[in-house]
Amino acid sequence: MNAIAPCLIVDNGLDAAYLGDLAVSLRDARASNIGFLTVPAKQESGKGTAVPDGAKVSALAADLHADRLDRYQP
Repeated sequence: MNAIAPCLIVDNGLDAAYLGDLAVSLRDARASNIGFLTVPAKQESGKGTAVPDGAKVSALAADLHADRLDRYQP
């Protein structure tokens, strides 16, 4: 977790106990029902780094919350 933590943006409540509970709740999940995506990002002006694109992240969060990922456009 320490190795990937700097690369993640998470809610304050995400901790080891929560992740353990999540793992148990997903025990019957099938790989065919799991998808991945990258958080929308934009290049920082004058730098070689990418930062989350706030407006697009908000739109993605709304689509996730409403179970509408079929309309998500990266």
